[in-house]
Amino acid sequence: MTPSAKGRSLSPIARKAFKRSLFGYRPAEVDEAIAWRDKAISEESARADSESARADASTARSMEDSMRADVEAARASELEQASLALAAQVESLEQIADRLAMRVVERERQIAELSARLDVAIEALRHAEARMEDVEGVEEAVETPEDERPFAPAGAAVLPDEDPAEEAEEVVQAVGATFNGDVFDGTVEVEVGPLSDFGQLASFEDAASEIDAADGIAVKGFTEGRATLEMHLSEPIELLRELEERAPFEFTVRDTRGDRVVLDVDAE
Repeated sequence: MTPSAKGRSLSPIARKAFKRSLFGYRPAEVDEAIAWRDKAISEESARADSESARADASTARSMEDSMRADVEAARASELEQASLALAAQVESLEQIADRLAMRVVERERQIAELSARLDVAIEALRHAEARMEDVEGVEEAVETPEDERPFAPAGAAVLPDEDPAEEAEEVVQAVGATFNGDVFDGTVEVEVGPLSDFGQLASFEDAASEIDAADGIAVKGFTEGRATLEMHLSEPIELLRELEERAPFEFTVRDTRGDRVVLDVDAE
């Protein structure tokens, strides 16, 4: 680049004194100065346009970077919300799994207890049957004339005073359910629904297990929103009142026949 082309400006024209001729300034020098001025103006304008274009390009890149940053921030926020929701679901599932594990352990304990009770009841029934046979033998002996009765040696067993029929009734009451108005005892089947999900069933089961007389609760089925539970009561209680006080939702009693209760959940 020549010295004349570098850093040209209009100031030299203003400071330059044109030589005068006979009839004024020399035209060649004036034309050269005007050409120099126009060229300098053109170069400055081109440089300004180039700088402006670079500034516009930089501004466009900055806007694109800003928009990209906004999109990434929005995506990051969505991912964070999704991860929080997933973490909450995982925690809820873990809690349900823990509760189910505890219920499995409780069911095993209840099964062992019921098995032991059943063994006791079977033994009591066998004892009652033996006593009934003794009663039949005594009745037959009473109807038989004294001279036809077989000889009873000394030390023979004497019929006890207990009534075997009453003992058998007690055994039946021990292994079955009794119903008297709103009072339930023993094993009672409770059908409830419609339930929205398993969590609502779990809440109802937890509420029922808080009843003091409830020795055991087992879910026998859950189909089309209706669940069937089996409760074992250690003593006679007003079951419906206890459930109304503890249930996580309101319900209507549809049926209370024998040892079965049918509850319809009220729509909210």
